[in-house]
Amino acid sequence: ACALLDGRVTMTSFEDSRRFAPDMVAMLDRITLRLDGNIPARFDQMHVETTVTLKNGSGHTARCDGPRGRWGSPPISEAEHLVKVRDCLAIRLDGDSAEDVVSLARRFDELSAADIVRLMTLLARPA
Repeated sequence: ACALLDGRVTMTSFEDSRRFAPDMVAMLDRITLRLDGNIPARFDQMHVETTVTLKNGSGHTARCDGPRGRWGSPPISEAEHLVKVRDCLAIRLDGDSAEDVVSLARRFDELSAADIVRLMTLLARPA
């Protein structure tokens, strides 16, 4: 529902404020979930198929064999990875602190003891 309404799914998509927003409630009422017993229950073989029927009656189906960049598939680009990292960090950190974490993590193998303390301090901030 978030993917259809917002064009993407982020960490905030799972917050109660988004889940119980009027447009989300209305969309969820229009979704039918059906378990397909023909889809293997093994992570490396399972998939999801989604069909959307528009008001004009036309249908569109898409299949997802797993998250992009999963093990055994081509990796996501560094730019895509950083979008995901920043989205996750934004739950607890302001923009400058998140960028400090990204900067420190990018050169983790070269960090001094003081840099490691800085990184751990940033990551240990209470919510």
